[in-house]
Amino acid sequence: MRISVIIPCYNAGDYLLQAIASIKRQKTDFPLELEIIVVDDESEDGSAKRAAAAGASVLEQKHSGPAAARNFGWRESVGEYLLFLDADDVLSDDAIQSFSDALQRDRGAEICLGMAKEFISPEITANEAHRLSKKPDAFKGFFSGACFGSREAFECIGAFDEGMGSGETVEWMARLRDSEVKVTQIGSITVYRRVHLRNTGQLRYREEMRDYAKILRRRLQARRMGNQS
Repeated sequence: MRISVIIPCYNAGDYLLQAIASIKRQKTDFPLELEIIVVDDESEDGSAKRAAAAGASVLEQKHSGPAAARNFGWRESVGEYLLFLDADDVLSDDAIQSFSDALQRDRGAEICLGMAKEFISPEITANEAHRLSKKPDAFKGFFSGACFGSREAFECIGAFDEGMGSGETVEWMARLRDSEVKVTQIGSITVYRRVHLRNTGQLRYREEMRDYAKILRRRLQARRMGNQS
């Protein structure tokens, strides 16, 4: 099985190596060919050099945001299956095995969604932690880091919306839910989401809310048009 894991990266050098290491730690009972692609979004902290030194393939783009980085890596990848991982998150050691097993059990499924669990990044002090919002329990991973599937299925849904600064994965998952692509879900944790002071949700809350409102307006408009047809 050939799998491309695509990591958009902007000034995430402090965490990037842990993300790459979690991919390399994958344990499977089948031959696994991994392609790790880091798309550097014009970082200023040496992320590209760190990624290359860790053995990842590195693509560089002018600062255009995570959606453009995901799309760039997607276009250049060669894997039969795709997984998008944020640069500050880590996969569980058996994530790919769990995804693969689920798709094997449910032969009609083309995409598998795993569970996610948040953790406070170790460098965060107790005082800083009080300012951060962390979910106490594992939750369904309705975002790209917990979404694994065939290239054909991803292409059926289409590219990430590069007009969004923060909500591009939410918008993509909304299209997935509205599509005819069959999705299966598993109850095991496949990705650990790091909570830290530089999370997009922490720094760009207002922009994220604007993007979510944009997504909602689009979906309502699409439903109205569907009802009129």
